[in-house]
Amino acid sequence: ETGQIGAPGDYAELQLSPDGQKAALTINDPRTLSGDLWIQDLVRDTRTRFVSGATDDSEAVWSPDGRRLAYFSCCEDESTLHIKDSGDTGKGKLPVKDQQFIAAKDWSRDGRFIIYEKDQSELWVLPLLGDGKPYAFIQTQSSYPSARFSPDGRWVAFVSEETGRPEVYVTRFDKPGEKWRISTDGGNLPRWRRDGRELFYLMTDGKVMAVEIKPGTEFNAGAPALLFKADPLSKD
Repeated sequence: ETGQIGAPGDYAELQLSPDGQKAALTINDPRTLSGDLWIQDLVRDTRTRFVSGATDDSEAVWSPDGRRLAYFSCCEDESTLHIKDSGDTGKGKLPVKDQQFIAAKDWSRDGRFIIYEKDQSELWVLPLLGDGKPYAFIQTQSSYPSARFSPDGRWVAFVSEETGRPEVYVTRFDKPGEKWRISTDGGNLPRWRRDGRELFYLMTDGKVMAVEIKPGTEFNAGAPALLFKADPLSKD
């Protein structure tokens, strides 16, 4: 650890901006049982409210240029997925017309796609060019699926419970039928290294694991290796 930002609080779903200078995070309010979405300036240690009363444990994902955020907000509108400029004081755009639970998970580096969770068990893709019509990507068989695009946009790391516990898998973005299991003893919250050469994930006991991803036209991953021990995942 190199330092501390802000005072202790009930934080959730922290997401670093592409330039690493800011973070989007939810601060939960026990009085209202909801969370406000904030933007934290990591350089100046200042904080600005982005959305009031978004939802409990709301998460937001940054656009590649760091100018917009896609986030889940409940329950004023037919759409629960919003896209809004970081300086916008309104609600932004509502690109998906759906009344089910919809939570953004990642924004592709080329800016063309958002992958989101629907109804806590499916992953869908929202194209931001063309007709903008969402389409089903994969059925995860997971209560709370995670998904992350690889930096080159070719692969998607996601979580499924098809073995009876959460495990991390990787599939091709253009061909999601074939997948490779990455974790060997449970795993969640996959994250790619910025150059795509490693994939990190968290085990339920708090171990942060790293897997080497070898370059090439075919997907080729090494064995998981322990990086360090963090706090265990909550059982709630």
